[in-house]
Parts: sequence; C-alpha cells; structure tokens
Amino acid sequence: DRLEEAIRLNGVSIDDNVAAFRWGRLQIANPDAVNRVRRDERDVLLDAAAQKRFPVGESIAVRIAAFDNIAAPGSGDVDTVALTRYASELVAWGGPQRAVDWLDVLDRIRITEKNVNPNSHRLTSAVAANLYKLMAYKDEYEVARLMSDEDAMAEAHEIAGAHGRIAWKLHPPLLRAFGLRRKIAFGLWTAPLFRLLAKARFLRGTIVDPFGYAKLRRLERELPDEYIAVLDRILAGLSPANLDAAVTLAELPDQIRGYEDLKLERIAHYREALAVAETAFGAGR
Repeated sequence: DRLEEAIRLNGVSIDDNVAAFRWGRLQIANPDAVNRVRRDERDVLLDAAAQKRFPVGESIAVRIAAFDNIAAPGSGDVDTVALTRYASELVAWGGPQRAVDWLDVLDRIRITEKNVNPNSHRLTSAVAANLYKLMAYKDEYEVARLMSDEDAMAEAHEIAGAHGRIAWKLHPPLLRAFGLRRKIAFGLWTAPLFRLLAKARFLRGTIVDPFGYAKLRRLERELPDEYIAVLDRILAGLSPANLDAAVTLAELPDQIRGYEDLKLERIAHYREALAVAETAFGAGR
C-alpha cells in the first residue's frame, strides 16, 4: 500500500501511524468490528477500575463478569461496574455470603429473561438495583459503618479544614422511644464508638441484637425473602407478553423511602402494590 509506504518513508512514529491508518480504514470498512473492540477495551478498563474501588473478591468478580454487556448504551440498565459496586456494598454490609445470595437471585433472573428475550436486560437490571436496596437496609450497624468510613471521614476533614468542627446529627430510635423529639449532635470523640458498633454487625438479627426487636427492623429482615419469593413465582410464567409487567413489579421496592414511621407506612403501601402487581402479572399470561 503506497500510503503505508509513505508513512514509513516519513520515518516519524512509524508503528503508531501505520496502526492509526489501518484502524481508520477498518472504521470505514467495518465500523461494527471497531466498535466491538473499543467497547471490549472500555469494559476491561472499567472493570479493573471498579475492582480497585469496590473490592469484592475473585469468585464474586468472576460471577459478575458473566453479566457482560448487560447494559445497552443509553438504556439506563445497570452495567458490570454498578453490579460490582452493589456487591462490594453487600459484602461490607454483611459479608461475602450476602453478595453471593444476591447474585444467586440475579443469575436466575438473567437466565430466564435471556430465554424469553435475548435482547432484554430490563428485568435483571431492575432486580439488581431493587434487591440490593432491600438487602442493604440502613440499620444501626450499617449507619455506623457508613459514618466511620475512612474515605467519608477524609472528605469531612477536608471540608471542615483545620478549624472546623465535625459532628453527626442523629435521632436514634431508642432515644426517640423515650420521648426525644429532635436530633442530637455526636462529636468526633464518638467515632471509636461508631467503629465498634459497625464491627458488631454479627449481632444483626440474633437474639442478642439490641436493635433487632423493633418493628421496622423485623420488617426490613422480612422484605428481601418476600421479594425473592414473588420473583421466583413470576419467573415460572415469564413470557414476552408479560415481561413489562414483571419489570414494573420488580421496580416496586424503589418506593420504600424515608425512616421510621414514614418507612413503615411506605412498606405497607409497597406490600399492597406488590400483591396487586403479582395478580396483574398472572392475568397477563
């Protein structure tokens, strides 16, 4: 090729310029092939960055890699970076098994959805985000972990500066039960106590969990299993005709917001909506 020969005769960055020329020709001749390579290279870089920022362990990372190309460009679906972040947060919340349980459900969803519609990832994406939301609920142990996070503390110190004061404003349910009607400030001196509370997460849900007997905490422990049970029931009848109804159902946990009494109220509404959505799904078979 005379153009390549001219590049070599020019003698400047020969290999790079020849490669750039060939990629340019390929972009014109077969743009889909170039875009695939660029997408694969981007995904490798993104996955490496996600692993560094959100460590999950090799076995979990391998399982997440099976979800390659789950997100179509501009679709709004979660991608492997988001899945890695969710898994990392679940590991921090309750250990590796928490993330494994979440992935077990996602695998069932992904396989069934692919069989129904190979081009759809909407249901898998909806379940990934919403099951994560239910499984990583913000109880006292989780709030303590987030408050004592090293990166968050470093950012707080940077914002406060040399003479600023760092404090957390909280309204603990236990104190609220005794009549406290306002938030109180916990100064930086309480940080070791929050770190200790975060490490005590192994008490969560046990008979010696001092927070676990509250109505809200009991409901929060029930919600993931209830959601998974409904998902497994609809998977048995999933079809192209009711895929939209399944996605609508899977997105319902997003309406559970707020804290304490407000959250209790919204959980009640969510449960009603979930029952209605499952009935509607069955009617659409």
